[in-house]
Amino acid sequence: MGAPEAAVERRVGDAVFTAHLWPVPLWPRLRFEVVTGPDGRGVWQEWLVRAAGEEVPRAAGVDGLVPWEFTVEDVARSFPGARPLEGSAPTRSRLLITSQGKQYAADFTWGLLQEVAELR
Repeated sequence: MGAPEAAVERRVGDAVFTAHLWPVPLWPRLRFEVVTGPDGRGVWQEWLVRAAGEEVPRAAGVDGLVPWEFTVEDVARSFPGARPLEGSAPTRSRLLITSQGKQYAADFTWGLLQEVAELR
């Protein structure tokens, strides 16, 4: 992959980490992000994210969530109060979202939406 396009230091509370970003030719509006701990020690997260400056798609409801078009952050912004759930594998993540009084699980692989299913 070569050198990252950018490396951005971020802080959450006392934790300091670095997000390394690479362009993705298949999805030019996305970046592959690898988050490492202090001084580059350990990979904490790796997934696809929206590139800086790109318009964030918003879904008016779950019917507007199109697989392969939304990242985890896109869905979280579209559904305030979304909560992370445990994914089924290291490269998979899941969000609990609520729409029109119903709860749904949004499943992602490498940070891209795969499917949304109502929880019963």
